[in-house]
Amino acid sequence: PVLCGAFSTSMEIPKRLLDREMSFVPNLSFPIVDVRDCAKAHINALTKDTAVGQRHILYTKTVSLPEMAQILKTEFKPQGYKVPTTIAPYPLLWLAARFDKTVQLILPSVGRVLKIDSNKMTDVLGVQPHDIKDTFIDMAYSMIDSGKIKKTRKYKPREESNSTDCNVCILGDCE
Repeated sequence: PVLCGAFSTSMEIPKRLLDREMSFVPNLSFPIVDVRDCAKAHINALTKDTAVGQRHILYTKTVSLPEMAQILKTEFKPQGYKVPTTIAPYPLLWLAARFDKTVQLILPSVGRVLKIDSNKMTDVLGVQPHDIKDTFIDMAYSMIDSGKIKKTRKYKPREESNSTDCNVCILGDCE
């Protein structure tokens, strides 16, 4: 979930999907880690003797843009959001890349999946990652609640919604 402040790169995909800034979804994949897991891992890396002198890759899962879109569509379609889930055909992307430098940049990554070993995150740092669906849904709710994504007339905030105040505890261990 986002806290406050400026718009960041990690907010780009949920915003574009929920605001329907694209008609098709390119088959791109991204390694994802929940910001709450990242924060907990940083604290554990500083406080656990077993973590000293090591590098730790923080990673939950590689998720494709179509998977992200489907997660958001399932949660937010009843609330009036029209999330695109149709995968952009490669020939269409190839053609668009001739005219759009942004598409040209992503073209080599279409269809590729990055595999990462993050065993140290769980084994050494003791971080049990959030479910990837919860990561996307919590982020989207927090972006809508903070005004980074437009609210639809049907939008209903969660009752147990994560606070987007600047002083919220992101580790979940706070009272």
